[in-house]
Amino acid sequence: MKPKLRFKEFNDEWEEKKLGDVCKIFDGMHATPQYLSKGIPFYSVENIRNLKTNKYISQDEYNKY
Repeated sequence: MKPKLRFKEFNDEWEEKKLGDVCKIFDGMHATPQYLSKGIPFYSVENIRNLKTNKYISQDEYNKY
């Protein structure tokens, strides 16, 4: 399938995938983690639109969840 609306640099065919096939999704932490100035990027529902974040968590926090 070749879409009408394309990114300037993208010339290949689209490949449709389910979100769960390209990343790990889970129900969330149900608690606010301790944010850091660097570490593992932390994404939440507020980042869905642009997939950018300025929040980070520690490796330990990541491993816990």
